[in-house]
Amino acid sequence: MDTTSAAVTDVADTGGTLSDMDFAGDGTLYAVNGAFGEIITISSEGMTSVFASGFLALDGIAVDKTEGRLLVANSDADILNGVDLAGGEPTNLGAFDFDSGYYPSGLVFDGVDTLLRGTGETSLTILAHKPCDHENLIRF
Repeated sequence: MDTTSAAVTDVADTGGTLSDMDFAGDGTLYAVNGAFGEIITISSEGMTSVFASGFLALDGIAVDKTEGRLLVANSDADILNGVDLAGGEPTNLGAFDFDSGYYPSGLVFDGVDTLLRGTGETSLTILAHKPCDHENLIRF
């Protein structure tokens, strides 16, 4: 959106339901297509391509530029997955109770070592922790 004119530009038709997106350091936009269980990339020309697939329900994504991977909230299995930005199969980084469906979702990574995520299906709690550190949870 151009903030001076309030003009909005359609970037791409993803053909599905996007639940979260994040930019990588190289400018690539990664997005979660919840309808198809895919992580897609969206180029500046509006082209989309499948980066990773085979998920059932995705509710969040964040780029970990330090480790060169995507952090993915796989809410169907309540697993935090890691997917290498160079490609490859998702790895299991731990089990978490993610919000799914109509509840608040998404991931935010500070770029260093703290991941924020929503949890609980009936009352939202925001948790902050290192992606693989289940012992040091900080509740907001």
